Amino acid sequence: MEYQEILSKINFLHRFGIKPGLENISLLLRKLGEPQRNFKVVHVAGTNGKGTVCNAISYAMSEVCNVGLFTSPHLVDGRERIKINNIKISEEEFVNCAQKILNIMRNLCVNITEFEFITALAFVFFSNNKIDLAVIETGLGGRLDATNIFESEFVLCSVITKISFDHMHILGDNLKKIASEKAGIIKKNSVVFVYSEQKSEVLDVLNKKCCELESNMIVLNKNNIKIVEPDESKARYMNREFEIFEYKNREIEVRLFGEYQKLNLLMALEVVDFLRKYFVLNNNFVASGLKKMKLHARFELIKKNPVVILDAAHNPDGAESLARSLEIYFANSKKICVFAVMSDKDICQILNKFVGVFEIVILPRLKIKRAADPEIIAKFLENINSKIIIAENVKIAYNMCLENLRFVKYAQEKICVIFGSFYLAAEILDIL
Repeated sequence: MEYQEILSKINFLHRFGIKPGLENISLLLRKLGEPQRNFKVVHVAGTNGKGTVCNAISYAMSEVCNVGLFTSPHLVDGRERIKINNIKISEEEFVNCAQKILNIMRNLCVNITEFEFITALAFVFFSNNKIDLAVIETGLGGRLDATNIFESEFVLCSVITKISFDHMHILGDNLKKIASEKAGIIKKNSVVFVYSEQKSEVLDVLNKKCCELESNMIVLNKNNIKIVEPDESKARYMNREFEIFEYKNREIEVRLFGEYQKLNLLMALEVVDFLRKYFVLNNNFVASGLKKMKLHARFELIKKNPVVILDAAHNPDGAESLARSLEIYFANSKKICVFAVMSDKDICQILNKFVGVFEIVILPRLKIKRAADPEIIAKFLENINSKIIIAENVKIAYNMCLENLRFVKYAQEKICVIFGSFYLAAEILDIL
């Protein structure tokens, strides 16, 4: 069976289960021989920053041990979700693991979802390759997420990044409910790392859960990290490949720009320091691994002259972080944007973070059916004070963006920001 044929079979599966639960994924993994019991795990949940934290841990640790990385969603190729030592699974290995799962599914009397299938595939791949450590990102929520099937003895620590509003139709309509779902990954007598900049009700929920399970909750001290040379931030972003961070008297160079990335990197570094209990780590190796990391759609400068920035901000909290970074790095620049978003997102709250920011807002139609109609998005833009343009596809929107920047005298005079969805970012990267 060929790779594209396997993808077609996977895409035919339901995206989510009709009834959330871990019964089906547990049954499938039992039939596969419990591959998730063959490696240790760092399990990561949260609303924003999960992917960055997971990648940073993986890059830092891959210099000293074999690290599996499972993240979602992907941008261009589904194999991006499953990596060992930051190299994505090959088509051949993907097909071999998928065929094994498909053969077992023929005799199961349950419906396996697309995400459950990909999760099981990752665990089989990791087990086959005898990895030492897996860094696992939850898909949605935590308590009933398909990744939440590890027994306590295999989880070295749990990580909970910034919790905010997203997927409310599934996780709940207030922060306490959402935090309760995310806290579902916490294991008994375990160590849990938590962002310091959480709402008080979120910290209360997480602390209560840790107390119930007799687990140690470590809240980050944001003073443990700072950006070196904070002045001239705009010029630094334009002219340097790396941002330099100072962490516990060590300098770390990373391709992470945007003010919000400080906490993401701090979380990863704190987890890596904790992992010294289990692995022999050298600070130079950690720094070397992090310097190799490159992530798309995280305040990414995809074009320097004129300036075009790609960001995957797709919920109100992510939008606020993006707006803050634009103010820090490009306060005096005129701005236009290309924006597209999924129909189940809080479009009004996302756009409210950019009142008065953009001269022009270009709204393309995405290929995916879940995307919000540009005509509907336009109705939310009445208070943004921007000129609205609807484009038939992303390529046309991107060309419009470049045309509007064509006559700028210097690179930062006017910039374009492309954001709102990982799916939009994927289409842009495909064009590039």
